[in-house]
Amino acid sequence: RVTASDLQAVAAGLSLLSSQDVLPPGTVLGAWTLTGQIGAGGMGTVYAAHRSDGHFEQRAAVKLLRGLASPAALRYLARERQILASLAHPNIARLLDGGSTRDGQPYLVMEYLDARPIDRYCQDEGLALPAILALLLQVCDAVSFAHARLIVHCDLKPSNILVGGDGRPQL
Repeated sequence: RVTASDLQAVAAGLSLLSSQDVLPPGTVLGAWTLTGQIGAGGMGTVYAAHRSDGHFEQRAAVKLLRGLASPAALRYLARERQILASLAHPNIARLLDGGSTRDGQPYLVMEYLDARPIDRYCQDEGLALPAILALLLQVCDAVSFAHARLIVHCDLKPSNILVGGDGRPQL
């Protein structure tokens, strides 16, 4: 069970990181080598990466969370990663890995999605209202799936809902 002190510890830890903390391409985090920045937002910076431990080839998106987390925040994030790793839904990107940098900055490794934000996808494809509503129903199904497992996406917005070439939206 997540306590108020867990949430406060996470918030305090995440608020410490300044926007100047950008990792250059070639940085290695566990089995992953960063290849470039994809984007940045309120919760952190997202990088494209590839698996570099020699076991197999795989692309990923690495989200470096803002803040140097306290031990309590890292324990909370470890529990959160375990919950996220158990989510299996066609409209939710899979969690592949996670950890902390040498400096203690937490990161999540998610499946890489070759996709566009949902609003841009709808515009680019010239979707009519019925098609847009069909996409949104899939998004609602994914959100409902997560909520049923007591997971709340705290930053749900068009740029965090990606739609691939197959037309499938993913959180």
